[in-house]
Amino acid sequence: MLKSLISGAVDIDGDYEEMPSIFNNDLFYIIEDVHALTSKPCLPIENYDLIFYLLPSPFSHLTFWFKRMIRWFENGKGGWDKETQDWVGNKKPYSLSNIPAFFNLLIQDFKNRKKWIKEDMEALSLFLEKTTFVYPQWTKGQIKFDLS
Repeated sequence: MLKSLISGAVDIDGDYEEMPSIFNNDLFYIIEDVHALTSKPCLPIENYDLIFYLLPSPFSHLTFWFKRMIRWFENGKGGWDKETQDWVGNKKPYSLSNIPAFFNLLIQDFKNRKKWIKEDMEALSLFLEKTTFVYPQWTKGQIKFDLS
């Protein structure tokens, strides 16, 4: 969505796409890095010029996760399993056998939501000058964003 507003923007989903080894200074990069505040970010958080942190309500968060589950289903792989060092799922797109594991991921993610947000807020406290908090809300058929 943001990409459509910025001419020449390059949109990179850090979970599914490789990061460029060299960034072109003439391009604007939008990098979705859901792990930016963990030990396994796409890039170190210090390297980002601007951070938009989505802080959805529990309902909006659940809606985002359902949308993410669709992407997992399409790709055949869900969240990263730290123990096996591999993706959850059989890596076969549209495989029905992935659905129980993906629902389990969704439930576990939702249970950890408050803890993870608290940890993120602590980490972001060092980068407040370049962080904008975004409060997404689902409305009839579309998403609305409130920037603070």
